[in-house]
Amino acid sequence: WHSSSALAADPSRQDVAAMRERVLCELAQAALERGRQNEADGKFGAALIEFRSARDLDKALPGIDEAIAAAEREVEAGRLAEEARMRMRRQEFDAARTLLDQAFAQSTLLRGGISELMVENRRLQARSRYTGARDLEYQGLKQEALAAFVALSAEWPDGLEDEKARIDALQTDITGARREWELATAAEQEGRLAEAIEHYEASARFYERL
Repeated sequence: WHSSSALAADPSRQDVAAMRERVLCELAQAALERGRQNEADGKFGAALIEFRSARDLDKALPGIDEAIAAAEREVEAGRLAEEARMRMRRQEFDAARTLLDQAFAQSTLLRGGISELMVENRRLQARSRYTGARDLEYQGLKQEALAAFVALSAEWPDGLEDEKARIDALQTDITGARREWELATAAEQEGRLAEAIEHYEASARFYERL
C-alpha cells in the first residue's frame, strides 16, 4: 500500500502522463491540420487517412467525427463520379446520370465538378441521339429521322449540331416527295403512265437525297 501510494503521488510520474497527453494532442492536431490541407487540395482519401489518425490519437478532438464523416462522403462521391465516367465511355448515359445524381447528393465540395460531368453526360447522350438520327437519314428513313431531329431540337433549343438545318432539309424532301407522289397517283388514274412514272421516280429521288 505504501509503495503504490508513493508511486501515485510521485510528481514525476504525473508530469510524464501529462506530457504524453500533450504530445498526443499536438500530434492529433497536426494530423487534423494535414487532413484539412488535403481536403482543401481535393485529396479526400488522404484527408480521411489523416482524420482517422487524428481520432486514434485523440478521440476527444473537437469536430473530428464530423470531419471523418464529411471526408467519407466526399470519397464515396468521387467513387460514384468515377464510375459514372466509365458508364459514359460505354454510352450508358442513363446509368451515368443516376450515379451522378447520387454523387451530387453525397458531396459538398465536389458538386462543381459533378455538375460539369452532368452537363457532359447530357451532351454526349444528345450527340449519340444525333448520330442515330443521321443513320436513319442515311437509310432513307426520312420521316423517322425528322421525328428524331425534332425531338432533339426541342431539348436543345440553342442548338447542338446542325439539327435545325437537317430538319429544314428533311421537311423539304418529305414535302417534295409527297407532292410528287400525289402527282404520280393523279397521272396514273388519268392514264398518263409515262408522266406517272416520272413523278414516282422524282418522289423516290427525294428519299435518296442526303
